[in-house]
This record gives sequence, C-alpha cells and structure tokens, in this order.
Amino acid sequence: MRLSDYAKLLQNQSAPAAVTRGGIRDRWTEHRTKYQAPTERRDGRLGRFIIKRRLEAAGDRVAYLAVDEPPCKVDVHLLEIPFPKEMPTGDLEAYLSKATRPMAALRRLRHPLIQCVTGHFCTGSSLVQISDWFDGQALPHLTRSQTLSIEDKILLMTRVSEALVYCHRRSVFHRNIHPSNVLTAGDCSNIQLTGFECVRDPLQGETATLEELQKRDVRVLPPEEIQNSTSLDYRLYDMFQAGVLFYWILEDGRWPFVSTFDYITGAGLLEFQSSTDHRYEPLRRLVTAMLATDSRRRPDLFTQVHGELAKMS
Repeated sequence: MRLSDYAKLLQNQSAPAAVTRGGIRDRWTEHRTKYQAPTERRDGRLGRFIIKRRLEAAGDRVAYLAVDEPPCKVDVHLLEIPFPKEMPTGDLEAYLSKATRPMAALRRLRHPLIQCVTGHFCTGSSLVQISDWFDGQALPHLTRSQTLSIEDKILLMTRVSEALVYCHRRSVFHRNIHPSNVLTAGDCSNIQLTGFECVRDPLQGETATLEELQKRDVRVLPPEEIQNSTSLDYRLYDMFQAGVLFYWILEDGRWPFVSTFDYITGAGLLEFQSSTDHRYEPLRRLVTAMLATDSRRRPDLFTQVHGELAKMS
C-alpha cells in the first residue's frame, strides 16, 4: 500500500482528530514492517479463515485446508502467494501480474470437474487464492491402491475429456495435463482437474514463465514444442498431453515413453500390453491418434474424444 493510499484510508475512517502527515507516515511505516512470510507460523487463522492443516505446495507458495467463519463453515483450499519483502510498488505489481495468471483464468471457469477459484484477498505479506475444497488425492495414489477395470478406465478418461471440453470452449488451455494433476475422491467418477500453473488464456497478455514451463514432466511435452514450432495450436497441444494421460491410465500406470524426444526420434512407436478383452482395441486406436507426432493427425476437438468414449461405455 502506498503512503498516499494509506493516508486516504485513515482520512476516510471516522477516527480521532486529524493526524499530521508525519504521524501518518509513522503509522504507514509500522504497517509496512508487520511483514509475516507465509512460511512462518501463524496464529491458526488466515484472513477470516481458520486453518485446519497445511498442505504441500510448489516453491515458496503455501497451501492450506481451511474452514470459513460462521455461519458458512465450509471447507476451502487456500493458496498463499507471498509478496517479496520490501519490493518497490511497481515491481510488486509486475510480480503479482505473473503470479496470478492461473487465478485470472480460473476465475472465468465454474465446473464441478475443475478446481475453480472463487475469490482472493490480501494479507500484509501475501495474496491468497480461495478455491472450493475437493477431498481427493492425486490419481497415482488411486492406481497404486487398486487395479482399475476397463469400465473404470473409460469413465476416468470420459471425466477428464468433459473437463477439457469445458476449458477449451472458454479458450482456456491447460498445458500441463499429468496424472498428478488429476485428483480423485475414491472412485473414477468423482474427479477434479487441477495444476493450471502453465495455463494459456488468450484474454491475458502474459504467458507462463519459462521457469514454470521447465518444471513440467518431459513425458508430457508435445512434439511441436520440442521442435520449436513457430505456431502452436494449444487445442492439439492439450490433445497430445491427454493422450499421454490416457495411455498411462490404459496401461495401469506405465508411461508410453521416457521423454517426448525419445518418442519422436524413435518414429513415434507405441507398445501396448496384450489383452483378450476386445474393448481395449478402440481405446488403443483413440490413444494412438491423440499421440500422433504430426499434430494435424490428432483429433481436432475434445468433443470428438468424448463422443468416442461415450460409444465404448
């Protein structure tokens, strides 16, 4: 908060007698020095929310399971994005513009299969993103604890495709579709798509930072990105990544290749486990098409993928 903004805030309060500019500066300085980094222990609250427990989050960000104050008392997911200490106002605005890209895109989405953002607020040292709470775990945890039937696999793929149909209709492209970014609540019907840190949203001028893009698994990068294509079709970009995910689901947690580079230099060959169940064959054809090294040969829309899965269910 700038000194001028803080002075206006004090002047608009029905408070004591007028404070001198020097007094305002002293109070403003005190306000600025009350910096509490997100990683430090809090008093059990974050804004109006009561923290239940701290969750894992990437980098210097901190996530929490919290509960809203009465009378709502609903569980929420909080993601705290820190303000770098003593950063000048102009630099801080630029920093937050990049840090909140996913939040800005997700505020436009509202779907039960997507971890949507419902609001945000500021503390003295951070910006906090509020999302609906989804009581689930990453997909690999489910596949480690149980073997999925063919019906479960088709249902899981159908749910993921439903979420991506919704995103693409609103020109939001995920760009980091990965098993760990699919949350499940005990069964394959109740899922949520998350991990939008690399999202591409044409309504925003800013794009994902190189640092964020380099964090992605080398097994989900589409061939056109590795080949430095001058024009990327992000619909087909997501189609390839979803193909990797569907292969992983179909093959019980086995990846189709070590890296996309190995895949394209190996002539794009895929190996599937043998099965006598005839229902696997149309799934293999669909996944193979989604993983075409030439993006023009992939299915064009996720509505097509969803339609093919609906025929198999």
